[in-house]
Amino acid sequence: MPKNTNFCETKICEKESVYLTNYLSWNVKPCTDFYGFVCNRWKSLHPDIGTSADALLVQRVEEDIYHCLITKERATAQTLKAGQLLNACIRTPAFQDYRSILLDFMGSFGLRGWPFVRDTKTLVHVWKTAGLLLRNIGLATLVSIDLEADPDNENRYIIALGEPSLLIGQYGSKDSLIPEWYSMAVTTCFKVFTSGKYVETAKRVRDFSIRLAEITANRGHEEFTVDRYRVMQVKHHSNLLQLLNTVFNNITVVHSRMKVLVKSEHYLKSLKPVLHAVRGMDILNYLGFRTLLHVSPLLPDQAIDLATIQMREITGISRRSWPRWRRCLRMFERVAPSVFLHAYNLSNRQLKNPDKIWRLLNEIQASFVLALSSAPWMSIDDKVMLKSRAAQIKLEVFQKFWSKRANNFPSEEIHLGIEHRGIIVIYKTLATQHMEKLLSKIRLPRSVQFTAWKGSVFDTEPTFDRDLDTIFVPVALFDQSYMIDSESLLLQLPRVATKVTGALFQGIHQTSYPRSKLRWSVDTHMGYRDLQHCMQKHYERENQNRLRMATTAEYDIIDSLAIFPAFKLFVKKVNKINIEEYGLLTGINITVKQLFFVLYAKSFCETMDAERKTQIMQESVTSISSLRVNAVLRNSYRFPTFWDCTSDSPMNPNQKCTIWTS
Repeated sequence: MPKNTNFCETKICEKESVYLTNYLSWNVKPCTDFYGFVCNRWKSLHPDIGTSADALLVQRVEEDIYHCLITKERATAQTLKAGQLLNACIRTPAFQDYRSILLDFMGSFGLRGWPFVRDTKTLVHVWKTAGLLLRNIGLATLVSIDLEADPDNENRYIIALGEPSLLIGQYGSKDSLIPEWYSMAVTTCFKVFTSGKYVETAKRVRDFSIRLAEITANRGHEEFTVDRYRVMQVKHHSNLLQLLNTVFNNITVVHSRMKVLVKSEHYLKSLKPVLHAVRGMDILNYLGFRTLLHVSPLLPDQAIDLATIQMREITGISRRSWPRWRRCLRMFERVAPSVFLHAYNLSNRQLKNPDKIWRLLNEIQASFVLALSSAPWMSIDDKVMLKSRAAQIKLEVFQKFWSKRANNFPSEEIHLGIEHRGIIVIYKTLATQHMEKLLSKIRLPRSVQFTAWKGSVFDTEPTFDRDLDTIFVPVALFDQSYMIDSESLLLQLPRVATKVTGALFQGIHQTSYPRSKLRWSVDTHMGYRDLQHCMQKHYERENQNRLRMATTAEYDIIDSLAIFPAFKLFVKKVNKINIEEYGLLTGINITVKQLFFVLYAKSFCETMDAERKTQIMQESVTSISSLRVNAVLRNSYRFPTFWDCTSDSPMNPNQKCTIWTS
């Protein structure tokens, strides 16, 4: 072992050294199960199911915003109103007090009398209700509607039609099209909110859900599908005309010759016969179920099981129980996002060393651009073209973005009067206001000078916006306690660099753009397809029963692709600050290069039981966290070298897929 002459002696390095000394599971061989080696004892520190490295960072942001809103320190008029709203939401009312409010709430969408037991409803009623739900609370039930840049005219917006989320992710196997928990949720909803016989009604709603599951493909996860978007006139899907006019009422007139952007032609074509084959009352009962599930986090604790499902849809985190303050916070952030961004900006958790963060992001981008030269599956011409495109992608960090705004105050207006109207009515008011603001852009010329942050203040993944050619880097990507010095920031690099690199690759992926905007050569396309087929051999045992694997396969490639440029940058920065081979962290027999892989794996640590593991494997668009670590490292040529893994050990199989050559 080389003599340690240059240690990192900051408190953060000391803290990380103590953690790794005590909690690496040396009884698990790194060359057998590296994820278990790094994460097994981490789980004992965080025993709650659903806790992950990302979830802990998000919780800190939630706590910062919550304390900012409920205290008057540094408050503005809008944060004071938001704080009052939050406090009112947290005071859970009695369930009986909600019955009359819910009756009026459901009635405002054409659902008064839900659940329906007499077949007097037609598709006219169905489309009106679906339109009102989307317009007034942003809930897409049968068709998703939003605005995109017009592929034929970049100076204007176009209405885009796509698939809605079905709440079940990518679930689907040869044996079942909807998961058991979803069936139970339908039954629970009717049991809680109805007083009559509900078994047959719930069954018909489940049957309709299965029909939708059969015809959907991406279910709202539109990454890597943009090249399949098509511009066509509304008349080709004339059954949607009523829906569109309800959604855009008093905003614009939608006519049959109007051009729209169709994101999923197969789904829209298949939807029409499905709706004609199902009774109107059954579809409306499904819409009522989705409506109550949507607002369930705001309802009393009788709806707690439904709230758990909706919170998983919002956060991506699977927990058995959510404190009411977190439910309220997440629900109102969806309908007043700029208020919560403003609140975080006012909190005491300001991003330290923003200039160092900015430099680090630029270095990550440069490392990725340089790595593209060594991608053997790319043609020479494409390497030149894609390097240029990757270098032109802009990176926006939240604090820097916010400080540049001419007006740093939120655009949403929060009107009170809660004691007279109820929380869900206030929620609907804010949601309607938010949706009208978004939909009204159809009347305006499109500008590349954006003024709104893309994504949520609670995001942990960078968001690539193809229209703006920009990656938005969220606050929760960084651990605020690791912002003291260069060495502390270096300990975050494996996590941050791989996530940002993944977003950069999305920015040069041909399926992230319309075909007219970016096309790979045939050689690159075929090389990438061969790479995908090769990579899936590392995942096929866990995913063999899944029907929908296209999006997951793309993210698997991104995981493996991102680690090489991140590792190169990590080693470069370690050499730059002159840290000895064993000197970054003290007291542990791990080299600096080995440490990179430990920190990388630690960023994926998650506590889960068998139920949670099964759910992720069946429903998530990404692979399970243990696989995202082990499968990536099994395919790495560097990992077995630095960890002395023998040939054909579990973490060093003989067959590997070449993503980079240097």
